[in-house]
Amino acid sequence: MLELPPTLTKNFGLGARTFTANSGPKPKQDRTWTRAPTDGPVTDNEPPNEVEDDHDVLEYMASLKRDSDMEKVANELREKRGTESLLERHSKKLKKDKEKESKKPQERRPFDRDIDLQANQFDEAKKKLMMKKASQLNDRFSSGNQKFL
Repeated sequence: MLELPPTLTKNFGLGARTFTANSGPKPKQDRTWTRAPTDGPVTDNEPPNEVEDDHDVLEYMASLKRDSDMEKVANELREKRGTESLLERHSKKLKKDKEKESKKPQERRPFDRDIDLQANQFDEAKKKLMMKKASQLNDRFSSGNQKFL
């Protein structure tokens, strides 16, 4: 109880943290570490806890079966859908549509003065606003009544 078990003396949690790489059987717990001095002397002939071992084996077997089932489902979906992402599918569809549209002959629209020159037209409100700002142009650059801002 006063000394660390041999499995913990090497790494006391100060090293790099990683997931366990193997999913093999767990090492057996050293009973000397959890035993208090009042529990009596340590004996090596204690019967192993077979119920826990059976539970661990069953849990491991269930995880293997679940992994194989999930791998089977993933393979079926890959065969059904392919490995192409939705973004790739969408970009291919847009590219095909653009190619189809570029193959169509483009008809030119005849010139229409009212439609084509409408960009430079001002309505009355814009004209009044522009005239008001132009009249105040001289005020901006003239000396004001304040010496400092």
